[in-house]
Amino acid sequence: MIKLLITLIAAVVASVEPHSIPRKVLGQFRKEGAFEGGRPIPAHLEKIRFAFHRSGGYERWVLEFSDENRKSSVAPKFLLRYLPPSSENRSPRFILSLRSIKQSFLKLDRIKRSLAKSQIIRDVIVYPPIEDGDMSLELILKEEVLFEPHQPLETQGKLVLDLKPLRLS
Repeated sequence: MIKLLITLIAAVVASVEPHSIPRKVLGQFRKEGAFEGGRPIPAHLEKIRFAFHRSGGYERWVLEFSDENRKSSVAPKFLLRYLPPSSENRSPRFILSLRSIKQSFLKLDRIKRSLAKSQIIRDVIVYPPIEDGDMSLELILKEEVLFEPHQPLETQGKLVLDLKPLRLS
């Protein structure tokens, strides 16, 4: 009976429905969740930026996108999931799935420099695109975090992820 209950709980947790990503900073850091946003259109992945916000005690990671012609900003459909440590994955992580990425212009040396300054993210793994330009990124964390994702405006072509160490909160 206990095994059946554990199996049912695991199935419910694994099938958590994603929330729509907030359009503005709400100041509501969370410990779990999945979020979706963007628009169902092709886009380029331009860059990943990093900044430390001393006043709030958090790191801000920003992914920037552009349209097919690289003339304006637009974010493709995406799904962001936070995975806490488990028996399979010792380190907590975010998995970001992106739809219809035409081309990635990420500079791995720039990402590595940002990682050297980060107190929260250990590594960023960029997986190559599969069919129709769908691709994924994995942000491997040094420790568990509180996070607040948001996507300012659909026309800005950004995904913002604010991260705060769980131990300091």
